[in-house]
Amino acid sequence: MAYSFAFLENYSRDLQAGKSVPRLHRHPDVEAQYTLHKQQHNDLAAHIQKTYLSDCDCKLVENKFPLHLEPNIIQYVMWFKTHYPTANMYNTLCELFTPHRIVMFENPYDWKSIPDIAHVHVFVAKA
Repeated sequence: MAYSFAFLENYSRDLQAGKSVPRLHRHPDVEAQYTLHKQQHNDLAAHIQKTYLSDCDCKLVENKFPLHLEPNIIQYVMWFKTHYPTANMYNTLCELFTPHRIVMFENPYDWKSIPDIAHVHVFVAKA
């Protein structure tokens, strides 16, 4: 079943509140593509550093391997060279994607496929 924007909003709220949340999944076809991508790039952290962070401190990119989402939702990943500035980041992203709604969260450490690079997931509901 594809995740709705309302589900993602509740998920993010529960995650930030420290509640137990289920691990989210990709569509099986996308998961197979991601598995192949990981096999082609043995060191994903180095690949991300070289591809997105070689000349900047952070980069927002559309997720090539998104979660299983309803068609009106686009998933992005915001990668950071060091740590991410949480204070104004949400407001900046809201301005960037106006008039669309956004939700963002960081996966728990144990669930990250690339734990060595700070990143957050950003979901945009197309208006």
